[in-house]
Amino acid sequence: MKVKGCVRRGLATSVLPLAALLSATSAHAVDGTVTITGSITDASCTIDIDGGTGGDYTLALPVVGISSFKSVGNSAGATQFNFNLSECTGTDTAPTKVRAHFEAINVDVSTGNLLNMAMINGASGIEVQIANADGQPIDLRDNKNNNYADIDAENGSATMSYVAQYVSVDPAVTAGTVNAQLMYSLEYL
Repeated sequence: MKVKGCVRRGLATSVLPLAALLSATSAHAVDGTVTITGSITDASCTIDIDGGTGGDYTLALPVVGISSFKSVGNSAGATQFNFNLSECTGTDTAPTKVRAHFEAINVDVSTGNLLNMAMINGASGIEVQIANADGQPIDLRDNKNNNYADIDAENGSATMSYVAQYVSVDPAVTAGTVNAQLMYSLEYL
């Protein structure tokens, strides 16, 4: 009998505060409305990255000595790669501008560069920086400095040029391999 009494008392003491919490009303007022609009396009382009077919490509940066990285922010091994687009069409309205929108996946949240994902014998203190054709670093957290390219209205083609390079993020860089992945989707205007 004592056990049943304890269970009842325990149940009553745990249910009462829960009931009081659930019966409490909140005093929230609506201050405004955010209306979200957008559109989905059927625009598309055929993608060729430096002679490759399809949307995937492997870019090999040159071998660079650690002496190139004397302080944080030093870069080396700049290598250009090009998105050569063709057959850019759409049934609604043909797009006039395009860019590779880089996804913020495998990106260092403090620098906006690609993280070195090499698991075995990976270089430390190094990330991969992506820059636009003018050499301005693109912040992969928000695509700042990632410019749109004009699509040729007559033949539906466009070229977008970018640069990938090593960049030091630590004053003590160690030798090793570098492996990064840059995910993208085409964004049209």
